[in-house]
Amino acid sequence: MGDVAQVVEEFIASTQHLPAELFKRLNLMRELDEKSLQISNQLQEDEEDFFESISSSGCLDADEHAMQSQIEEKHKRVNNLCTEKLLLAHQTYDVLDKCITRLDQDLKRCESLLPPTTRAARVKTEEEESEEGEDQEMPVDPDEPVFCICRKVSFGRMIQCENSNCPYEWFHFSCVGLSAAPRGSWHCTHCRKQIQGTPEKKQKREQPEK
Repeated sequence: MGDVAQVVEEFIASTQHLPAELFKRLNLMRELDEKSLQISNQLQEDEEDFFESISSSGCLDADEHAMQSQIEEKHKRVNNLCTEKLLLAHQTYDVLDKCITRLDQDLKRCESLLPPTTRAARVKTEEEESEEGEDQEMPVDPDEPVFCICRKVSFGRMIQCENSNCPYEWFHFSCVGLSAAPRGSWHCTHCRKQIQGTPEKKQKREQPEK
């Protein structure tokens, strides 16, 4: 566990500069935005004056040529500011990406340094994670029917109780401790207590639509 602590300490030390660096870069991007907006507003006014001037005279005199040159120069400045901001954004992304890459690597190192029993306790099966994720992320329609002992909507892998009068009808695999579909007929615990004798086998119906 001491090695894990060392990995964590090294990662924290490597990211101590990150908040100040991000603040500096984001602040510079904000300043570039403000400069670009200021010049763009000036450009709009200059272009309105320019077009008004040439519409009245019908040709370009020396003053209007000078106005045109100033407008072109401001367009170049705006483009340069945008290019500088874009470059800064890419650099900021690279800084964060480098930090995230190291975090992923250090997490794998920590995982490899943990005792096997600790690692096993942290692992979930792919199916459990999938079903839990679907259950948590699924938007709930108040009019959608609910099933199973958990009284939730249909999601993930499900099995139907063979008792046509079952109050629950369908069950999520995880709720009834199943990892695969059982062979032959299947009855839930509730119906097994209610039905006397072995129920006649019948073909399972389609799983309800999600």
